Amino acid sequence: MKKIYLACTAPPYRPVAATHDWVKGQPDWIWAELNSSHSAPLLAPNRVADKLLEMSAL
Repeated sequence: MKKIYLACTAPPYRPVAATHDWVKGQPDWIWAELNSSHSAPLLAPNRVADKLLEMSAL
Protein backbone atom coordinates (compact mmCIF):
# COMPACT_ATOMS: atom_id res chain seq x y z
CA MET A 1 0.00 0.00 0.00
CA LYS A 2 1.31 3.43 -0.93
CA LYS A 3 1.87 5.95 1.81
CA ILE A 4 1.35 9.54 0.70
CA TYR A 5 1.91 12.58 2.88
CA LEU A 6 0.25 15.69 1.52
CA ALA A 7 1.71 18.73 3.22
CA CYS A 8 -0.34 21.91 3.13
CA THR A 9 2.33 24.59 2.99
CA ALA A 10 0.70 28.02 2.77
CA PRO A 11 1.20 29.19 5.39
CA PRO A 12 3.55 26.68 7.02
CA TYR A 13 1.98 24.92 10.00
CA ARG A 14 4.83 24.75 12.52
CA PRO A 15 3.39 22.04 14.84
CA VAL A 16 3.94 19.41 12.14
CA ALA A 17 7.46 20.45 11.08
CA ALA A 18 9.08 17.46 12.82
CA THR A 19 6.64 15.12 11.11
CA HIS A 20 7.51 16.64 7.73
CA ASP A 21 11.19 16.03 8.37
CA TRP A 22 10.52 12.43 9.41
CA VAL A 23 8.33 11.65 6.37
CA LYS A 24 10.85 13.16 3.96
CA GLY A 25 13.46 10.76 5.35
CA GLN A 26 11.34 7.65 4.78
CA PRO A 27 12.06 5.78 1.56
CA ASP A 28 8.60 4.21 1.41
CA TRP A 29 6.60 7.46 1.69
CA ILE A 30 5.60 9.73 -1.18
CA TRP A 31 5.95 13.40 -0.28
CA ALA A 32 3.67 15.96 -1.92
CA GLU A 33 2.86 19.59 -1.24
CA LEU A 34 -0.31 21.57 -1.70
CA ASN A 35 -0.13 25.35 -1.77
CA SER A 36 -3.00 25.72 0.67
CA SER A 37 -3.60 26.17 4.37
CA HIS A 38 -3.70 23.31 6.87
CA SER A 39 -7.50 23.56 6.60
CA ALA A 40 -7.47 22.45 2.95
CA PRO A 41 -9.55 19.30 3.58
CA LEU A 42 -12.35 21.57 4.78
CA LEU A 43 -11.81 24.62 2.59
CA ALA A 44 -10.58 23.04 -0.65
CA PRO A 45 -11.58 19.35 -0.59
CA ASN A 46 -11.53 19.04 -4.38
CA ARG A 47 -7.93 20.27 -4.55
CA VAL A 48 -6.94 17.75 -1.87
CA ALA A 49 -8.74 14.90 -3.67
CA ASP A 50 -7.22 15.84 -7.03
CA LYS A 51 -3.70 15.94 -5.59
CA LEU A 52 -4.11 12.60 -3.82
CA LEU A 53 -5.44 10.99 -7.00
CA GLU A 54 -2.50 12.44 -8.92
CA MET A 55 -0.03 11.08 -6.37
CA SER A 56 -1.67 7.65 -6.19
CA ALA A 57 -0.89 7.16 -9.87
CA LEU A 58 2.87 7.17 -9.16
